[in-house]
Amino acid sequence: MKKATRFFLKVRPNTILRTVLPIKIDGALPKHCWQNSSNFANDNSGFNVISGWIIGDFFGDKGTAIIPHYWVENRETFTHYDPTPHDGGYAQTYEYVEDLEIFEHGTSENYIPAALNMTKDGILKAVTNNGYLIELESFSIKRLYQISSA
Repeated sequence: MKKATRFFLKVRPNTILRTVLPIKIDGALPKHCWQNSSNFANDNSGFNVISGWIIGDFFGDKGTAIIPHYWVENRETFTHYDPTPHDGGYAQTYEYVEDLEIFEHGTSENYIPAALNMTKDGILKAVTNNGYLIELESFSIKRLYQISSA
């Protein structure tokens, strides 16, 4: 388990580390996790949409990206699948952390809270819409939604 994941699970005690398998679906787009997951769940009655975070690799001075994310869970087998393709010019592995509070505080106008960055010193910062990093006094999903809608 990544250092950032261990830290994140500690500061968010109601979260759960999950094994999530990729699943390919027609029409799925990178960076459209809510749409991909909700479309999949609507088309496949045995699935629920799950909210949480994907925690990326550590990139030295750039820190670790912690990105809000949605995926699906099979209601019978409890197996988790990610219908969103991850693109990019480099290979990165992600760990998935279920956090249902993201789903609880989302609205139809704002369903993605601000992403996070964990610095090499273990400090969590929120990423603003214009790409700035702001240090968080405390961790609150409501506050992350406020930052993402500003």
